[in-house]
Amino acid sequence: MVSGDWKVAASNAAIFTSVVPVSSIIVAAILLNEKIQLSHLLGMSLIVCGILIAIQKPRANPTEIDSSIASWPFLCLSRKKFIIKKKLQLSKGTRTMANQNNFRETKSSSEIKALKAILSVYIILCLIIAGLNFGYVSRATPEVAAFITWLWGFYENWIKTIFIVLGSFLTLRIIGSSQRTVMRKRNLTGFIVMALVVHILGPIILDNQELYFFAMPLPWTTIPLQLMDPGTAFYLKYLPIFGLTGISLALLFYLIVTIVVLVGTLLLGRRWQCSTLCLFNGFASEVFDPVMPLLGPRKKVKAPGLKLFSILRWLFLVIAVGFTAYWVLYLLGLPMINSDAVAKIETYKYLSAELLMAMFFWVVFSGRGYCYYCPLGTVVGLLGKLVGQKITADQSNCIQCGHCNATCPMAIDLKTSAATGRAVSELRCVGCGHCVDSCPTETLAYSTQFLEFLKNKKK
Repeated sequence: MVSGDWKVAASNAAIFTSVVPVSSIIVAAILLNEKIQLSHLLGMSLIVCGILIAIQKPRANPTEIDSSIASWPFLCLSRKKFIIKKKLQLSKGTRTMANQNNFRETKSSSEIKALKAILSVYIILCLIIAGLNFGYVSRATPEVAAFITWLWGFYENWIKTIFIVLGSFLTLRIIGSSQRTVMRKRNLTGFIVMALVVHILGPIILDNQELYFFAMPLPWTTIPLQLMDPGTAFYLKYLPIFGLTGISLALLFYLIVTIVVLVGTLLLGRRWQCSTLCLFNGFASEVFDPVMPLLGPRKKVKAPGLKLFSILRWLFLVIAVGFTAYWVLYLLGLPMINSDAVAKIETYKYLSAELLMAMFFWVVFSGRGYCYYCPLGTVVGLLGKLVGQKITADQSNCIQCGHCNATCPMAIDLKTSAATGRAVSELRCVGCGHCVDSCPTETLAYSTQFLEFLKNKKK
């Protein structure tokens, strides 16, 4: 127990000593009037603290009993005494196992509560700050508007990244003892790296706190297209903020992200975007998966619901392609209806049918609710079909336990196909790999033509 307390104290000391230097830099920057953004330094210190808190080892079990004493027969005076001692040892061992199980359950319960708290705070802050940023900022005084814009950028970049890091570690600690986590570790690693690039490193290097606008390729948003014309409201709004160089760099960043998503999808299927890079809904569905939905049990989509989502999938794809076509024709100089009105309609569509609905699903339905009809998800899903994305079911013999169907967030029937060793190729599969990790016989595997090529090359 002393050893456990010492480890916790050492970990807390490490956290303290990591904060002090960064805090000192912040104070020095303010005193010296250096051109260093306070939000950057503050965010860095919070991320360092978050990572150290997340990775610190749990306190040692205070009720754990050392059962190694008297384990050698020659220490006993007689065989009878030895047998009695072994029985006592087994009894102590049983109590120890029970205590350890209770300790794990308590630890898991506290981690689930912490994960729920993080998700709840994230949703509440998003609703409040997004409401101010999109609804009130245009009517506020310049000073208040500037503060709201800064607050939205700080929340969307630094707070979101901190929550992704903390949530990822908590999720792995919750599910780590119950099943394999190979695919999920890859998912969470991808989201952490993507968040650091899009929300931290990119904004610092390019001096653009709203770089996340350019991290989702067409047809999900047309903001990059709007920024290419000097007459649009979006261009006029952000020209004083970004400058001409900033606008060019933002568009270059968008082009790079688009290429990365396209090439990665052609190699790895829909999994690349939806379960590794997506910072709109994909990250939340993976980082906070153990506690979704926040209210009530997790719901499975039945046949009528799947039909409804199928209609919404194609409807939202048509709408997204329509907005994209409008701005392409607008940039080509063709006479079009009022561009400001079209931009506002697209913003309202984003806020109501995408942002608010995604969070509604997080609270009462599932983390992947929006993924059923996401237009970008549909596009990369179609590309995934072209490159042979599938879940193979012939790695071993299926025992029909049903774990794959129970863990699939997209209501895909894998159990039926696995019984006969048939691969599953489904458009709505996001490639999260939950089914693969949950399979006790390791029958399932995620695959594409490129992954099959690599697998055969290793043989």
